Amino acid sequence: MLARSTVLNKHNRYYEVYRRYFERFEAEVSDSSKKAHWKAILRVAERILRDLHGLAKNTKQTPDT
Repeated sequence: MLARSTVLNKHNRYYEVYRRYFERFEAEVSDSSKKAHWKAILRVAERILRDLHGLAKNTKQTPDT
């Protein structure tokens, strides 16, 4: 849902990822642009998770006391 929301609101970084994958998948699957849309949304979700994972690694963790 987060990936779909970022695409609908045309977030700068993630909308570019979506457009790139959508164009690629649309060329592969000529019978349905709906399928290409959801495949591209999935790639955006993967990118968001990858970015969040990178942020989690870079933050300093403090022990709970």
